[in-house]
Amino acid sequence: MRKYLQFAFILSLVKVSGIAAIAAEDSLEMNSAARKPVLAIAGVGPQLGFSIADKFGQEGFRVALISRNKDSLDEYVTKLGEKGVEAAAFPADLTKIDQVERAFTEIKDKFGQIDVLEFSPTPPLSLFRSIPMAQLKTDDLMEIMNTYTLPAIGVTNQVLSGMIEQGKGTIIYTTGDSPINPVFPELPHLGMAMTVLHDYAKRINAEKSGVHAMAFCIAGFIKANDEIMDPYKLANRLYEGYKKGTDQEIVIKGDLSPFEDLLAMGQTKNEGRE
Repeated sequence: MRKYLQFAFILSLVKVSGIAAIAAEDSLEMNSAARKPVLAIAGVGPQLGFSIADKFGQEGFRVALISRNKDSLDEYVTKLGEKGVEAAAFPADLTKIDQVERAFTEIKDKFGQIDVLEFSPTPPLSLFRSIPMAQLKTDDLMEIMNTYTLPAIGVTNQVLSGMIEQGKGTIIYTTGDSPINPVFPELPHLGMAMTVLHDYAKRINAEKSGVHAMAFCIAGFIKANDEIMDPYKLANRLYEGYKKGTDQEIVIKGDLSPFEDLLAMGQTKNEGRE
C-alpha cells in the first residue's frame, strides 16, 4: 500500500510539473506575441527620419531615436507621443563609438531586443563638392568614411550579433543611388563611401542568418508634399520594403537639381585644388 501511495504521489508530481512546463511555455509564447517590436533610428532628422519613426510607430513599433542634438530629439519624442507613438531619445554622436555603445546599452535596457535598425544621417553638406578623379585624395575618402561609413558599421555592430542569435532582424541603410547609378561622377568620394554600405548589406544577406539587410537609395531632394520625395511617402515605401523582407536595394528617383546647385557652389569653392 505504501509503495502504491509513493508511486501515486510521484505520478502526481510528474503531472503537475508537466502542466507547469506547458503553462510556462504558453506564457512565454503569449509574452512574445504581446511584445511590441523596436525600431532604432541612427541619425534621425526632422524629415525622413521623423517620418520613418512615425510610420513604424503607427504600425505598432516602439521607437528609439539617436542623434547628437538632444533638444531636437526631445521635440521629436513629444510630437510622436502626441500621435500615440512610444518613443525615447538617446543622444549620441555617431562618430564617437563610446557614445554609440552607451546609447545602444540604454536602448536595450529600456526596450529590449532591437528588431529593426535604420541608419540615415545626411553626410555633411561640406562633402558635396566636386572632385575630379585625378584629384581625389585619400583625405577626401577618410573624411566621408569617418563621418558616414564607419559610423554605419559601428551602429550595426551594436545589433547584428543579437539579431543573428535570434535568427531574425532588419538593418536598413539609407543612402543615395551613386553605387548603382553614378549620376554625379564628380562626387567619387560619396559614391565610394555609399558603395561600401551596399556591399556590407549584401554580405550580411549572404550569410543567410535570418537577418535582412537593405539599402534604401534616394536619388533626389526630400521635400514635403512632393509627388515622389515627400518624406511620408518615402517612409511608406521603406516600410513596404521592410515587410517584404527580400529586397536588397530600393531606389527612389526624384528631383536632383538642388544637388546640382550644391555642386556648382562646391565647384566654385574647389577651384585651384591641386
